[in-house]
Amino acid sequence: MKILFVSRGYPKTENNKLGMFELDQAVALKAAGHTVAFAVVDIRSIRRKRKLGYNHFVDSHGIDVFEMSFPVGGIQEDVAGSIRSICFKRLYPKIEKEFGRPDIVHAHFLKMGKAAMKVCQKKKLPLVLTEHSSFMNMEHLSKRVCKRASVIYSACDQLITVSQPLADNLLLTTGCSSVVVHNIANIGVGKSALPQPDSTSCLFVSAGNLLPRKGFDILIRAFSKALTIRPNIKLKIFGEGSERAKLEKMITEYSLSSSVCLMGKYVKEDLCGLFEDASAFVLSSRVETFGVVYIEAMALGLPVIATKCGGPEDFVNESNGRLVDVDDIDQLADTMVYMAEHWRLFDREKISTYAYDHFSPEIIAKQITEVYQRILARKDSSRNAQ
Repeated sequence: MKILFVSRGYPKTENNKLGMFELDQAVALKAAGHTVAFAVVDIRSIRRKRKLGYNHFVDSHGIDVFEMSFPVGGIQEDVAGSIRSICFKRLYPKIEKEFGRPDIVHAHFLKMGKAAMKVCQKKKLPLVLTEHSSFMNMEHLSKRVCKRASVIYSACDQLITVSQPLADNLLLTTGCSSVVVHNIANIGVGKSALPQPDSTSCLFVSAGNLLPRKGFDILIRAFSKALTIRPNIKLKIFGEGSERAKLEKMITEYSLSSSVCLMGKYVKEDLCGLFEDASAFVLSSRVETFGVVYIEAMALGLPVIATKCGGPEDFVNESNGRLVDVDDIDQLADTMVYMAEHWRLFDREKISTYAYDHFSPEIIAKQITEVYQRILARKDSSRNAQ
């Protein structure tokens, strides 16, 4: 099967997270035997350094990458959407000339679905859209956003969502149903569960961009409360972001300098070593549509504490961790105390096996392939009936 991914970017050294979900799927589907190309429409500001205009290269996975970069920056979304559509319209003939006509076009995020929509309609190309934007999982979306999303989702041959809470929310707000296919977690870095550390203390680890929606301020407050009950606990937070200065100030104000450490930027390939001495993983996000880092921690055998924020509800259960309410400092503190007292009772091998069995590239590639096959079967059936 020939598959064309449509992405907002391609992960590179200067921004190794832009387009990472899309690339993970592209690489997994190529490994599953499909022929895959990667289309990028990038209208970010000129301040985001990159090669402008058209660019084509073959990446280290052997995937053809076709880029169209047209710097616009922060403009009204209706105008930005039109510009993305024009960029993809100009990019597509170059793709078809080099790659051939795809069997499936697979866009990620609402904006990229709109960018590909008109070309797919004109060329009669099946369009799949995966939605995993945290913005689209918020409780109060404007009528304008809901209407725009409804039009674009309805134009797709299949809408995919990355968690059941997101699927339920989009059905409620846009009237569009979807199938749930979780994000891929690149969990091959450890291959198996880490051994339990031989320690009488409890080390919590956390990881993510230091942004308001990740709730690290809540985590530090909860940890401070838990520390009064379990003075032998520690917390390491991996990641960088705009909240760093605020969090450093909180650590000082709560006299936590000897117990909480901001570890700085990390790459997920290093998690096995970074989490080597960890007892449990905790992240108090305010909103997620999935939460890949929870799975990466579980793949290493760590029990997790997660919030009911729109993604982890799909996979965190009593055998691998605990769920708490968003922004509930007392509940999170109590759960950290519980975990500090019981983390040794969780079966690390079972937690790791669960992660591999449900979220590995091979499993997700198989599920996506089945979505494609159903679409193409419907198309064939419709043509035969005419």
